[in-house]
Amino acid sequence: GMNAQGIALSEKGASPDGDKPYKLNGTHFTTMFRDILYDAHSLQEAVDIIRTTPQIKKYRFYIGDGAPEGSGRQMGAVKVKAYAGDPNPLIFWGPNDPTDEVAPKIMDDVIYFTMNNEAAYEHLTTFYGGYDGRRMIELSRRLADDDGNLLDVVYDATSLEMWIAYAEGFKVASSRTYVHVDLKDYLDYPAQAPEGAQVASAGGGSGGGGSSSKALGVLLLIVPVLLVIGFVVYRMR
Repeated sequence: GMNAQGIALSEKGASPDGDKPYKLNGTHFTTMFRDILYDAHSLQEAVDIIRTTPQIKKYRFYIGDGAPEGSGRQMGAVKVKAYAGDPNPLIFWGPNDPTDEVAPKIMDDVIYFTMNNEAAYEHLTTFYGGYDGRRMIELSRRLADDDGNLLDVVYDATSLEMWIAYAEGFKVASSRTYVHVDLKDYLDYPAQAPEGAQVASAGGGSGGGGSSSKALGVLLLIVPVLLVIGFVVYRMR
């Protein structure tokens, strides 16, 4: 999901069948994500919610902050490896972190973990610096499963846009047309900051042809194994 503050979320389950039964006294990630989308106005606030939420099983979470114009924030992203436990252990990786599980294939301004990390890294290095919605759709299609891919979503968390493809009949989502949705058409945006917060105004915008920085992410829902693949790419244009 993505909220009006430009916080984008994705998830990938990481518990094998041998981990069952799960910790039912924890919180399912969908409920936690709902809380983040409602309440998080920054990457740090999203991370704080994850830190204080007991998990029911192992996950990877991907959180991006697109820092839309007027937010006064810097773009950023983090990948979280969460284990159900008491206390709940969490591992956090930012972009280009040498301790990341995909190291040494790490990059500035990118976090990722997919079902095919080799293909993801090849595409990311080939088109680094040139990503937009179209290129992210291309990447999502390359990484999607060809049997059971129900839903693909590409998020632009800076401009609050997304592109969505659903499976239909025997056609997987990645083979279908990605429908563009501009959340600004449905939101009272710029979104209001929390009461008492200081919001810096953006200035010095570039004219036509100038470079821009955006945070983009992709979500792929794969069944029957129900794996979600996620990564965040930002400052790439």
